[in-house]
Amino acid sequence: MTSVRIGPPSEDRLRLLELINGGTICQAVGIAARLRIADRLVVGPKNAEELARETGVRPRPLFRVLRALAAFGVFAQDRNDRFRLSPLGELLRSDVRGSLRALADDHSDEVFRGDAALLHTVETGETAFNHVFGMGRFEYLASHPEASRRFNEMMLGRTLEHDEVARAWDFSRYRTVVDVGGGRGGLIGAILKAHPNVRGLLFDLPNVVPDAEEYLRGQGVLNRCKVVGGSFFDGVPSGGEVYIASSMLHDWGDSLSMKILSRIRAVIPPGGRLLLVEMVLPSGSIPRRSALNDLRMLSTLGGQERTESEWRTLLRSGGFAVEEVVDANIPPRGIIVARPV
Repeated sequence: MTSVRIGPPSEDRLRLLELINGGTICQAVGIAARLRIADRLVVGPKNAEELARETGVRPRPLFRVLRALAAFGVFAQDRNDRFRLSPLGELLRSDVRGSLRALADDHSDEVFRGDAALLHTVETGETAFNHVFGMGRFEYLASHPEASRRFNEMMLGRTLEHDEVARAWDFSRYRTVVDVGGGRGGLIGAILKAHPNVRGLLFDLPNVVPDAEEYLRGQGVLNRCKVVGGSFFDGVPSGGEVYIASSMLHDWGDSLSMKILSRIRAVIPPGGRLLLVEMVLPSGSIPRRSALNDLRMLSTLGGQERTESEWRTLLRSGGFAVEEVVDANIPPRGIIVARPV
């Protein structure tokens, strides 16, 4: 038998090993997010025993999770096994703009279990999340209040993106903006705050409406924003001059996306505009973040990220023509501006 001598691990081998074990580190980050470890370290370094008492978990397993996260730079560990915030850990705080805490919490739970069944999607074409849970993700959220709260908190956490969108395009030229699938109101709230002469309408599922009203009231713009519950597959409220949909059409495949576009096309006025805040993929090879997002859409919702050419084709099929793609300083997303034809 010929023996094979294996030398020291190469950088490529180590990188691939980290990718193979990526699911484990995702869970560890999710645990830190769920237990709000970063929030608890704002006052200064703490050891695992202190953090375990505050969170009601076991100290030794928590120590091992935090030690692993420190190895990846999420936290810093000192010689006395106390943990403190690092620049990465700061992004897990709940009180910072652009926080990723809610995203880490959400993506390490229900979404992750859907990702684990991605092979089923490749083999059958069925969305992995539907296969695992027996229903689509939005049906799941409607019947699981805690999961819905985490999802809405995640979407609301995109305040930096919302502010950039509100600044990137001149909404003040129009009187009423309708946010289709607007969630708790982060985007329409930012638009209304940036453009005091504009009125808004937020449209989303009925179970989202109470949270949206509460959020918009807290932002001081509910007096200029109507909140309506319903399904955009059945119809979209009329009365808007600008219709905007942010990270919404990528949730769906082409046939369902065209159905949504047809509902908007039926009510948008001739001089109106449709704005899509979406990833616009380059042709050929794509950035890693975009690639991961596309796989997440595949496994979780049956949707997809699209190239500019694919967006133009989809919008044309839905009765719209693309006027421009605006760089809103939120890469890899942009604002696709379309008019009805």
